[in-house]
Amino acid sequence: LWRQDPSNTGVLLLLSSIHFQCRRLDKSAHFSTLAIKQNPLLAEADSNLGNVFKERGQLQEALENYRHAVRLKP
Repeated sequence: LWRQDPSNTGVLLLLSSIHFQCRRLDKSAHFSTLAIKQNPLLAEADSNLGNVFKERGQLQEALENYRHAVRLKP
């Protein structure tokens, strides 16, 4: 699906979530970042990226992404 429509943020979020569940954190971060570039107002992408940072132990970055997500979608 992503190759057919690389700008589809729903697919990007899904791929981010799938890779996160499979513990492929780099891939998850990649697809979250693509989704944010496609739509900077997509709170779910910031939340997904926050999850990646949290799992990596990068708590400050995780907190920044979570805060941004909450500002976008309180």
